[in-house]
Amino acid sequence: MPAIVTPKPSVMVRGSERATRIATAIAGAALTIAAGWLALGRIGQPLVTLSYDMPFIVHRPGSADDVRIVYLNQLDDRGSLDRRPQACLLDRLGAAGVKVVAYDILFDRPSADPAIDREFAEAIRRFRGVDGAGRPVPGRPQRHVFLACGRRSIDLKGVAGEQLVAPTDTLLDAADDFGVVAVDDDAFIIRKLSTGTPDEPSMIWKAAQAAGARLDETARLAPRWLNFAGPPPLRDGHATEAVIPSVPAYSVLSGPMDPEVFRDKLVMIGGEPGIVGEALGKDLFATPFHRFDLDRKLPLMSGVEVQANGLANLVHGTWLTRTSHAADVALILITGLLAGAGLTLLRPLRAI
Repeated sequence: MPAIVTPKPSVMVRGSERATRIATAIAGAALTIAAGWLALGRIGQPLVTLSYDMPFIVHRPGSADDVRIVYLNQLDDRGSLDRRPQACLLDRLGAAGVKVVAYDILFDRPSADPAIDREFAEAIRRFRGVDGAGRPVPGRPQRHVFLACGRRSIDLKGVAGEQLVAPTDTLLDAADDFGVVAVDDDAFIIRKLSTGTPDEPSMIWKAAQAAGARLDETARLAPRWLNFAGPPPLRDGHATEAVIPSVPAYSVLSGPMDPEVFRDKLVMIGGEPGIVGEALGKDLFATPFHRFDLDRKLPLMSGVEVQANGLANLVHGTWLTRTSHAADVALILITGLLAGAGLTLLRPLRAI
């Protein structure tokens, strides 16, 4: 009768441990992949925004050298930004060599004095180098003026919708065009670059096209994330220089100007930070820079500065985009396999 060979205890232990490690690797990889797959849905949105925000901790200033901001700080009797200085302001900017002006201001109501709007409209035509019929005037440089268009929610007979708030006919007839200026506000932090609605492009999209940017109209609504040139400047005793240079309107109107400041630049005109009240729309926004501002010293970013950053992104093509779904899935699978392999190096209890 043949002898029965009994496996040595050490061999059985090694086989059992090997099987445990393989099971641990498979379970670890599966759990990691499952967690990553869940993160691709709505539950993972906080991770998406965190992955966008974190690089701004060590952010280096971006390129926005061809964009300028002119801040207005005068209000009229109705609490709106004063329209009276605009004709002179445009003449001064035209003389300084500015090539595109975009107003981050809603001119949806006529002035109390119709003469103010007529003078403003004539200044727009002079800046553009066109006559009353919009035809180019020989010998004058051809430049561009874009006006802001807002959006208003409406509810007619139980049907909800949205209505564009366009500039007055007098001003719109003189300008190149109008465009939407709404921003994409994600949990009270500006992250996405708004290029308008399906029916109406944004003002900065049209201004960038006029400046020569090669933008694909068929891909206009593709998701884009703002690549901020830098944080808003501190406006206290330790003020920092703005990444996008800004100038108060009164200095343009009254003082001598360095021709290099505005020559061939794109100028965004809007209200001074905080001057526009809630009645005229929210105009101060948090950014990824504010998420990590633990001392709460960083001021909110003005709406016109958000628009200026978006304009610079479109002109230079420097906006940010998310990785594709296929790339995300591939990254999850690779991470799962690496996690499974790494867990085999630990003892089973610790790996679990």
